[in-house]
Amino acid sequence: MAVPGERTVLEASEREALEAQLGLDTAGLLRHLLPTAQALSQPRVSDFRVGVAALGKSGRVYLGANLEFPGLPIASSVHAEQCMVSQAWAHGDSVVQLAVTAPPCGHCRQFLNEQAQGLAIRIMFHEVDLPLSGLLTHSFGPADLGVSETMGPDLQHFSDQEKAAWEAEVSRAHPSLTPELIGAACSALARCYTPYSRSHSAVALDTTHGIISGAYLECAAYNPSLPPIMTAVALLAARRGTPADIRSILVLEDQAAKFSHVALAESFAYTYAASAPLTVHRLSSLRHA
Repeated sequence: MAVPGERTVLEASEREALEAQLGLDTAGLLRHLLPTAQALSQPRVSDFRVGVAALGKSGRVYLGANLEFPGLPIASSVHAEQCMVSQAWAHGDSVVQLAVTAPPCGHCRQFLNEQAQGLAIRIMFHEVDLPLSGLLTHSFGPADLGVSETMGPDLQHFSDQEKAAWEAEVSRAHPSLTPELIGAACSALARCYTPYSRSHSAVALDTTHGIISGAYLECAAYNPSLPPIMTAVALLAARRGTPADIRSILVLEDQAAKFSHVALAESFAYTYAASAPLTVHRLSSLRHA
């Protein structure tokens, strides 16, 4: 049985109804949903399909799959666990348990460790069921860099007044952009997870599936960090969309950021959404923590 309506997010009440209907506990349901998640995979380089089904602290279930992009650097790939975490981020949630079709790679183990109580996340694959701490022994994580913040539900560092100032700045500079696209990008920027570099960046996509936004989601190990264009593309894929559905792209960054994600966004647009105009704005009104 697939997720109702072929969606990739189940509300807590829907999860409970499916568990009752199928006679499964939550762990059993997550395993049951793996073929549905795996079907979302786009392994255009590796031909290796990975699917993941996860339980959020809210009680929701999130599905994710690996996404690969020929023509872009292989590091631009979105791992299944990252795709799933993008969904949890979009819903202001954090992950407490997951089932995956293959053992999580080191990249994903590090990325999951950024979640609230990350080392306690239950990981299930094949016949294995153990906490992340059992897969990431002698771990390096946020605490090693003096960071107590996590990629959890309380990811909000800016006020509505500050977001309104950003929106006004972008609107003045780019009057042809819609308020909806600007607002989505600014809201994503406010929920970046960038405790290590404080280099805020976000992307909003105007697509045939609606406006989809993604934020920069950072990792203590740096390389597993998820750039905002890939967060947004993962969320587009979760809606069964493709890059061909993108009509325009807005990239927002802090002008004082230590590095930029614009080049990757431009490469993605050139390779997969050449007809979609791309706008870049570097905010001058962002408060620095």
